[in-house]
Amino acid sequence: MALGKAEDAGGLTPAKDDNAAPHHFAPRTLPIFKCVDYKGGTGMVDRFARFSLAIFEISRCWHRLAAEEMAAYGLKGAHAIYLTAMYRGGDGVTGPQLCELCGRDKSDVSRTVAILQEKGFVTKEGVNQSLYRGLLKLTEQGRAAAEQICRRASLAVELAGGDLSEEERTCFYRALESIAAHLRDISRDGLPRQ
Repeated sequence: MALGKAEDAGGLTPAKDDNAAPHHFAPRTLPIFKCVDYKGGTGMVDRFARFSLAIFEISRCWHRLAAEEMAAYGLKGAHAIYLTAMYRGGDGVTGPQLCELCGRDKSDVSRTVAILQEKGFVTKEGVNQSLYRGLLKLTEQGRAAAEQICRRASLAVELAGGDLSEEERTCFYRALESIAAHLRDISRDGLPRQ
């Protein structure tokens, strides 16, 4: 099954042993790529399909892992990003800062902060302040949960990229950040007319 040039596929090639242990991450094609017929497509279409499927698979797996970890705290997987963002924020963050750090809108932040406050993970300084003016801080329980989530997330990232050299990892993140920034601009401004 030829999937195109290795450089077009980011070095991913068909697996020589499809029965390899699931934790073995030698460069190979992910099972999700086997359902895509790359024959007859243009290189750009192939790259789009590969990119989209890989991002979807990463997101799906990440959400599953987050849900498993957050269940221990009676929270949903989506709450992990808020706890870790607030943990990185140190001495507290405002609602608008949390929107920016998590890439979420005000209504989502408001709902999530209310849940985290109710469950004792977050407090708001400035009692008479609105969510967007008060300072949100992790409680002791929230800080402990965030530290554990950060440790588990680091382990997941380490295991998932365990076969990458430091140089490959640096190139990967630089490329991913560049693609994300360009897609953010394109989604804001729209695709140019041709």
